[in-house]
Amino acid sequence: MLNPSKSRLSAGGIACAYAVVAALWILFSDLTFEYLGLPPVFQTFKGVGFVLVTASLLFLMIDRLIRQVKHLERELRHSQKLEALGSFAGGITHDFNNLLSIITGYASILEKGAPARSAEAKAAREILNASSRGSLLVQQLLAFSRKQTVITETVDACERVSKFGEVLPRLVGEHIDVQLQCDPQAGAVRVGAGQLEQILMNLAANARDAMKAGGALLVRTSAVEVEESVAALQSVQPGMYVLLEVSDSGTGMTPETRRRLFEPFFTTKPAGTGTGLGLSTVYGIVVQNDGFITCDTTLGKGTSFRVYLPQRECGTDAGEYPVNSPTELCGSETVLLVEDEPALRTLTEHILRTHGYGVLTATNAREALDLARANGQQIDVLLTDIVMPGMNGVDLAREIEQLAPKARIILMSGYSDVALPVNGKAHLIQKPVAPDSLLLQLRNVLDESGAS
Repeated sequence: MLNPSKSRLSAGGIACAYAVVAALWILFSDLTFEYLGLPPVFQTFKGVGFVLVTASLLFLMIDRLIRQVKHLERELRHSQKLEALGSFAGGITHDFNNLLSIITGYASILEKGAPARSAEAKAAREILNASSRGSLLVQQLLAFSRKQTVITETVDACERVSKFGEVLPRLVGEHIDVQLQCDPQAGAVRVGAGQLEQILMNLAANARDAMKAGGALLVRTSAVEVEESVAALQSVQPGMYVLLEVSDSGTGMTPETRRRLFEPFFTTKPAGTGTGLGLSTVYGIVVQNDGFITCDTTLGKGTSFRVYLPQRECGTDAGEYPVNSPTELCGSETVLLVEDEPALRTLTEHILRTHGYGVLTATNAREALDLARANGQQIDVLLTDIVMPGMNGVDLAREIEQLAPKARIILMSGYSDVALPVNGKAHLIQKPVAPDSLLLQLRNVLDESGAS
């Protein structure tokens, strides 16, 4: 079977040949006819040359248009495939996060209740370690699906890359020559906390794996302007962007690998040596922050990733608050707990009550609003899941602010499609969360409220 791309190339070559021959025919036809002494009637063949040139050029234009359409079709199919995978990943990770929270919570309780060096304590620690690895896997899936609940910050790209560059040689190994080229005028970007470092770490790890025998790794930042034509192709807004480029001199990639590059769980590594989520995580973070990523690769010569993030103005981020480190995790305040997962709701209520808190529990927003109407003046903090049937946690928080004016707002989730309210009263806890971490963050929010 003929390869369509090769067929088009052959057809294009033939068209070029026709155009050249026809052009030569037009140029030399007068000299030829005069030299051969042909009658004027043969001059009509000169028109044939014009027809051939016109037809050949038209064919070349059509051929080029077909190539562009085919390329756009492939990009669209790939984008739709990634979007479908992202929706699937985002859907399952919400429930998986709840399960991890339950496992982590009860394992922590078991560890605290067991003698320090007993077999029971060791088993509980192993459960916690496994939960931690599961949590990392979930965060990678959420980053790919672009449904990670994050509070963003504005950071100087050059400053962050330079700081990360200090640990980069240890990450990739001494056999790789690391070069940093950071433009101080590159500008700032707005990303989630640690996301820029996560992009760099995954791209650097990918480069390291492509240069097992050694090589060169270049990390560069600069400011570029994305024109409307490019922006339309990438589904972003035109304007000034910060370009983060990570290039290596490694093995490069085949066209097949390049096509599947950002698919979750796709890896060229041997079984058991990689999750296949590194580059898909990068893709998700970049798109989540209104950017895009490109990849140029040549088999045997190396690969260059270019991450484009919108350039932002440096400034102070809203919604930040000082974090204390209380040694006492107990309290006596009243917590309105809203959680639709029964096992997680029971666990969280148990943790809060055993540390002295009064707890009002609700399975959904409607029940929470009824409790707030009856006990509005007693509620010190709303602790609610974000993703729930019916009214979500963010909308519930807005209603509770009217019914319980003194209540602080804590939103819990590892997955969300809704925007977080940016004000001094709303705080975020990422699921899964260990009991001590939950109590620590709760105490911080309440103490901050008392101080203000």
